[in-house]
Amino acid sequence: MIKIAFIVPPFLGHFHPTLSIGEELIRNGYKVYWIAMPEGFQHVIPEGGHFLKIKEYSSTATGIINFGMESLQGLYEDILVPINKFMYDEIKPYILSEGFDVIITDHQAFVGAILAHEFNIPYITSVTAPAAIERSKEFPEVINFERNQIVKLQQYFGINKTEPLVCASPLTLVYSTTQFLQSENFPLNYQFVGPSIKNRIEHYIQIKEIDQIEPSKPKILVTIGSILKLDQTLVDKMIEAFKDENVSIILVADPGIKDEWPSNFFVYPYIPQLKVLEKVNAVICHAGHNTVCEALRFGLPLITLPMVNDQSYIATKVCKCGAGIRLKYKRLKSHHLKNSVQELLSNPTYRAAAQRIKESFEEAGGSRRASELIEQFMIQSRILTPNN
Repeated sequence: MIKIAFIVPPFLGHFHPTLSIGEELIRNGYKVYWIAMPEGFQHVIPEGGHFLKIKEYSSTATGIINFGMESLQGLYEDILVPINKFMYDEIKPYILSEGFDVIITDHQAFVGAILAHEFNIPYITSVTAPAAIERSKEFPEVINFERNQIVKLQQYFGINKTEPLVCASPLTLVYSTTQFLQSENFPLNYQFVGPSIKNRIEHYIQIKEIDQIEPSKPKILVTIGSILKLDQTLVDKMIEAFKDENVSIILVADPGIKDEWPSNFFVYPYIPQLKVLEKVNAVICHAGHNTVCEALRFGLPLITLPMVNDQSYIATKVCKCGAGIRLKYKRLKSHHLKNSVQELLSNPTYRAAAQRIKESFEEAGGSRRASELIEQFMIQSRILTPNN
């Protein structure tokens, strides 16, 4: 039986898109593995899949919010490069013992491509953050910095190539569309399959209360990651903006950070996001690629508050395709939120644009198309014959 390994960094947003693809591959008769940390990811593996745990990485990142180039430098120097050096020693024994036929490595798990190269295993790249792959002429310093960081890591492991191995394979899967990214500036080996969210296994929590929210009020999902732990003034701005408005706010946050919440706020530490997106009218988020694409997959307009890493890039794409409004996190006032939500809900052009992106996502094929491309790759690599 052909053995396929997903190599994923310890970021849930990078892990999620692989799950429905893996489920398709398992259904088609392949033995599918996930090599990842932490062990908590194991519960979402599709039935029939195999989880190979690697030890938890102890990060020395400070948690300080940086912006611009400092944010990018911190991402690589404090997070990605140290994690990949750690992952190499953890993953290599599995490569030696399991005999994988194909590796599918996340574009930030550079070690996957490095190990595939070292052991001459055909590999595919899985891209969850397209900012890292679009070679925009507007920001050459960003492109050069990222490239140099990856090349230096490869050289650390004895690979003297002058170009990154990640995304150099004949197949790179991108979980978006060129319609959303508003660009055709990508190499030919990139295949845009749209969001991969079919049949995702999510934590179950009781969401009956959401179903019982006053139906005449628009429902707004607010999900901005762990930033609320670092900046609780953002919560105060949300409350000031919406406490007297004719909207219901579904906020993903620790309910304990406030002693009391306005009656139109429904606060959950965790939500089954795909189920909730079926029930809301708009989304406020920090412009993470997965959350944005999931919202657009449901045809929902967005307000974005980009803060770090590639979020500014994604927020710009949301604006350019007409599906939302971008606000400045560092200059944010409560009236900016209030006025933007009113504009988003009253102006139908935002929802119409979101609907167009939704259609492009559906046409791209998602996890089923990704699994077809993986099988084509295996035929081209002579791992699989057309009659298998």
